[in-house]
Amino acid sequence: MLWAAMEAEAFRSKDIDHLIDTGLSLIPEDCLIARIVADVRTWHRENAEWRDTRQKIADTYGYDKFPGNCHVVPNHAIMIMTMLYAPDDFQKSQMIINTCGWDTDCNAGNVGCLMGLMLGLDGLETGPDWRGPLADRMLISTADGGNSINDAVRMAYYIADLGLALAGQTPSSPPKNGARFHFSLPGSTQGFRPLSGFDVNAATHVDSVATDSGRALAIRYSALAPGQKAAAMTPVFSPPELLKMRTYDLMATPLVYPGQTVRARVMTPADNNGNVAVALMIRHYDGSDQLVPLEGAAETLVPGGETVLEWRLPATGGQPIAELGLVVRPDGRRADGAVLVDYLRFDGTPDMVLQRPSGDGDFWRKAWVNGVSFFSRNFPASFRISQSDGEGLIAHGTRDWTDYAVETGLLVHLGNHAGVALRVQGLRRYYAVRVTRADKIEIVRVRDETVTVLAEQDYTFAFERPIAIAARVEGRTISAVVDGIAIAATDDSAEAICDGGIGLVVHEGAVSADKVSVGPV
Repeated sequence: MLWAAMEAEAFRSKDIDHLIDTGLSLIPEDCLIARIVADVRTWHRENAEWRDTRQKIADTYGYDKFPGNCHVVPNHAIMIMTMLYAPDDFQKSQMIINTCGWDTDCNAGNVGCLMGLMLGLDGLETGPDWRGPLADRMLISTADGGNSINDAVRMAYYIADLGLALAGQTPSSPPKNGARFHFSLPGSTQGFRPLSGFDVNAATHVDSVATDSGRALAIRYSALAPGQKAAAMTPVFSPPELLKMRTYDLMATPLVYPGQTVRARVMTPADNNGNVAVALMIRHYDGSDQLVPLEGAAETLVPGGETVLEWRLPATGGQPIAELGLVVRPDGRRADGAVLVDYLRFDGTPDMVLQRPSGDGDFWRKAWVNGVSFFSRNFPASFRISQSDGEGLIAHGTRDWTDYAVETGLLVHLGNHAGVALRVQGLRRYYAVRVTRADKIEIVRVRDETVTVLAEQDYTFAFERPIAIAARVEGRTISAVVDGIAIAATDDSAEAICDGGIGLVVHEGAVSADKVSVGPV
C-alpha cells in the first residue's frame, strides 16, 4: 500500500518526502512499516553515507530478524533508503539498491518504476544507456499466454487507457490503425534488435526516428556488401534463453501463427547510397530447439522509395514462431543508409495443425500454457494431459483470435468431463465443448467461479473410445459436431467472451489427442 501510493502520487510530484508522506497517510501510524520509514529517515539525516544507513537497517531489520523468502520488511527499508539518498538520480539509485543485495530484482524494479514515474525519459537518459539493451522487451508470465511476450510501448498505451477509463474519458485511438508495432513513442524500438551472425553486416543497428507520419524504426547499415544482410527481429514467443531459466517458468504462447498475414510499411531515405531488397522474415524453432529463418518475397527500394510488404505465413511443421522482423540486402553493390519501418502488423485467423513435430525439442510443448497437473512430454499421442484436482486446461493462442474453427480427436482415459476450450482468456475464462460422464454433450461458459451451461445434448459416453470434435466460434455463436451430434448456443449476455485462443480441458482425469487443427470458419 505504501509503495503503490507513492507510485500513484509520482505522476504529479517529484518530491520524495511528499511521496513518502502520501504513502504513510494510507497506513496505520503505529504499524511496523511506518516505524521502519521513520527510522530510515532518521538514519538518513544522521549519516551522509548510504552504506552507514544500510548497516543500521541490517542491524535492526535484517534478514536474521525477519527470516523467510525475501521478507518484505528489510526490503522496504532499503528501498526507502535508496530513494532518500538518490531522489533525482536514476543511475545512482540503481547502484545503491543493487549493491544493497537481498531481493535485488524486485527491489531494483520497484525503485526503477518509481524513479521512472518521477523523472520520466529525461531521468533515464542522464546516465548510461538503460533503454538500448532492453529494447522495450517485457516477459510477463501469465495464464493469458498471448500477453506474455510484450513490450513497454504496448503496456504504456494499455495503462494510459486504463487511467482514461477510470477518469471517465475516452481511450486513445490505436496508433497507425492498430498495428502491433508502430514505434510511436520517443526512442521506442518495441523489442527490435539487430540480428547477429557471420553473414550479417557488423555495422547494423536500430533506433527510433521522427518521420512525416510520426515515428518509425530505423534499421541502419554501413558498407552492406553482396552476400551480407542487415536484419532486425523482435520476439513473438519465448526466447532460447528460456531453457536456461532455473527459478522461474515463463508461461507463454506465440503472438504470430501460420496462416496469418504480416504487413509492414517500409521506406528508404532519399540520401541512401544504393538500392536494397527488403523482405519480411520469421525465425521458428526446429526439432532441436534451434532457430530456423524463413523469408517472404523481397521488394527492391531505391533511395527515397517506399512499399508495403505483405506475406501470408507458411506452415512451420507444428513449431512455434519465435521472432518476426525484416531483412535487408544490397541490390547490386555496396549499400549505406537505413530502412525505416513505419509499422508492422499481423492479422487474420491462423490456419495450422498443432501436433508433436519431429525431433527432441521442447518448445512446441512450451508454446501451450500449462494449467494441468501433468502435461506428458513422451506419451505416444502429441497431447496427453492429466489433472488430479478440479478442472485442468492447456491453452494456445491469443486474444487476437476471434472467429475460428477447431477440429480434434480425443481419447478420454479417466475423468468427469473433457473437451475443447474456445476463446480462452486464462485458466478461468473460456467456452468449452465437452463430453461428460453424465452422458451429455455440453457447451459451457466458464467465467471466473461461475460455470454456465449454454446448451446440452444426450450422448453415450465411454472411456478409451475416440471422440471426434469439430467446434467453431463465430460472433456470439458457439457450435460443434461431436461424433455426428450437432449442438449450438448463442451467448448474448454481458458475460460473453469475444476473443481468445483454444485449449484442451479435463476434470480429474486424463485425456489425449494426436493433433488439433485451427482454421478460418
